[in-house]
Parts: sequence; structure tokens; C-alpha cells
Amino acid sequence: MRTLYGLDRAIAPYEIDGKLIFLGNRAGRSFVVYDGRQVGADWPGHLSLALCCEGVLYNPRYGGGRYLFWGGQDGAAVCVETVARERTAPPGDVDSEALRTRLGLPFTADNEP
Repeated sequence: MRTLYGLDRAIAPYEIDGKLIFLGNRAGRSFVVYDGRQVGADWPGHLSLALCCEGVLYNPRYGGGRYLFWGGQDGAAVCVETVARERTAPPGDVDSEALRTRLGLPFTADNEP
């Protein structure tokens, strides 16, 4: 996928509605690729990726027509979810403090939504 799309990294591929979706990274910027095209804006922030332990809880997740990942930018933790049209239920709660620690972001009341 990296060669096909000219990427530095292709992360966590999945299928939604019969089309490939994954996180792409090129030149330090990250973005979602769906059906061979970038979807939405790119960002220079962090993605939560881990191979072990608590960090794995915040890795990209997929299943049941959903694709969800956590990232950080400008001092905020951000959840991005792509959902097949027929799915509407929100994802479960997460531990915001642990996520911000994982992303290297400060955890303060000022950062709370």
C-alpha cells in the first residue's frame, strides 16, 4: 500500500462497505484514506500506536462497520471515527488522562471538552 499510494506509512487497514480504509502518513502528516482517496483534512499531530500494554487500548480500532482512532494535535486528544451509514451508536468511554499521557499531551482541566 505504501508504494501504491506513495506513503511513508500505511496503518491499520480495514474494510467498510467493501472499500479499503486505513491511516496514511506522508512527510510527517497523517490522514485517512478511503477507497483510494484521502478523506478529510490531514494533520501534523500524533497517532496513538502501541504494540504492548495499556497503549494498545488506544490503537486504531475497527469492526462492525466502524473505524476509530485517537490522535493528538495542538494540545488536545482527538477521536476520529468513520462509520458506515447504517451505524449510529457512539463508541464507549475512554480514560482521557491515560490517552493524553499516551499521546504525550498535558492533562489539565483547560484541555477538557
